[in-house]
Amino acid sequence: MEFNPDRIMMPRRVAFLLPLLGFLALTSCVRFPHEPVAMEPQPTAAASPLRPLWLVGDSLHADFVVETSWLREHGVRLPTTLNRYRYLCFGWGDRIAYTRRWRSADITQALFWPSESIVQVVGFNTPVRATFPHHQVDEVRVPASGGAQLVNFLEHSFTYASPQAAAPITLRPAKWGYGYFIKSPYSYYLPRMCNQWVSTALNAAGVHTTRPSMTMTSQSLAREVRRYQQ
Repeated sequence: MEFNPDRIMMPRRVAFLLPLLGFLALTSCVRFPHEPVAMEPQPTAAASPLRPLWLVGDSLHADFVVETSWLREHGVRLPTTLNRYRYLCFGWGDRIAYTRRWRSADITQALFWPSESIVQVVGFNTPVRATFPHHQVDEVRVPASGGAQLVNFLEHSFTYASPQAAAPITLRPAKWGYGYFIKSPYSYYLPRMCNQWVSTALNAAGVHTTRPSMTMTSQSLAREVRRYQQ
């Protein structure tokens, strides 16, 4: 399968929708289930263990990357074939539009009609910045203990055949690299969109951004991550 991480991003031809999306974000109160309670950043002792987390995005869409071992430490339930990779990249979106090349009709339907959603998870071993040479990559360090809350959020974003299932329901291979599209129980609709899901995941991991429902673009999310770094 062709390894092309550039294909995870949406085309620039939908940039004209951004003003509308921004306005709707300001008037929305959407929340993902199991969103962590907002809290003030706490000082981290120098000796406290930290883990790296990367935000990867272009002008519209963002994914995030974490070390596989961190999630495994907290008992994440994923296909076992992903355990061989050092890093995992996660993204969320509309099931139809996300599993093929974006088309204008797909984007319009995904924005304005509630639809099924899907999580893409891709494993890789190359350094993160080298894997995404044409995208903005921001790295932060978060408390290792945040892995438990991140795993909880991820597993509530997956659909399992039963509560005891060892792995979620996979629908097809990922669009790039080595991974899967995983069935999600959430509906995708405006204003509950891909970058809000990523923002919520980052909050779960310990990156204290503003309210996730206010995050519409990957650029605004990147600014929040940089503020957290500082």
